[in-house]
Amino acid sequence: YEMLRSLVGSEMCIRDSKKGCEALVEVVNAQILLYEIDHLVPPTNISQLIKGGYLKESQKRCPDGASIQIRDGQAYAK
Repeated sequence: YEMLRSLVGSEMCIRDSKKGCEALVEVVNAQILLYEIDHLVPPTNISQLIKGGYLKESQKRCPDGASIQIRDGQAYAK
């Protein structure tokens, strides 16, 4: 997945950004769409994206420690 590779490569920039959590949520939303295209159903949790290779383990938390969760096909930080 070319898109995944480019998004994962920007992880260090996301960590250093003031808006890191918002940016990470957008990355996860993009990967939710890719997952849904591949599987014809949206993922119900972040673990499905990690296990499927759509995200890295380190991308399940924002730089401030908030966890990324999925509800109704959308990512949000909690």
